Amino acid sequence: KNEIFIVFIATLLGFFTIFSSLLKFYQVSKFDFKKSLYTNMLSISKSNIANILAHTGIGFLIIGITISTYFSSQKEIIMKRGDVLFIENINIKFIDVKKRSFDNYDSISFVFDGYEKNNYFTSFYPEKRIYKIQKSIMTEAAIHSNLLRDIYLSLGDNVSENSWVVRIYYKPFLQLLWFGVILMILGGLLGIFAMRKQKYNLKL
Repeated sequence: KNEIFIVFIATLLGFFTIFSSLLKFYQVSKFDFKKSLYTNMLSISKSNIANILAHTGIGFLIIGITISTYFSSQKEIIMKRGDVLFIENINIKFIDVKKRSFDNYDSISFVFDGYEKNNYFTSFYPEKRIYKIQKSIMTEAAIHSNLLRDIYLSLGDNVSENSWVVRIYYKPFLQLLWFGVILMILGGLLGIFAMRKQKYNLKL
């Protein structure tokens, strides 16, 4: 119950931040619905646009972090060829293992097919690299992303000749987090540009 309350408050705060930013955009631009969005934006000072972008980004960041943190799922199971892993509405089938050798490392790559509501949507290719000189092992995770969720698939230890530990992470709406970060960066850069231009005009 406490977690649900925290999610509700945080999400509400995020939406309020976005709404207040859009309201400010409407107020400072004196929005004219007969004109295009671009034309309306030209009527706003760069410092105001920077502020609106940054605060909108914070709102999306709060929502993205909240949802992806509290509604994410993860599993770690032992799988062999032909096994199927279920997480949320996703089925991941272990298809094959391919071993290759290169000059400085040996590669063990894995093939997993992903199905969403029994419809194929992608294949995952996580990999383990065993470097010959350094005697070290590097694990390359496989990632699939869309606007609704991110899926991370990685390999753990080799339990037996044909069985491996498989880790999968399901994170919903993680893209909102990155979208928020991008808006904040754009707002920050535009704010710096506006401040420099203002200082230059004062000198003149």
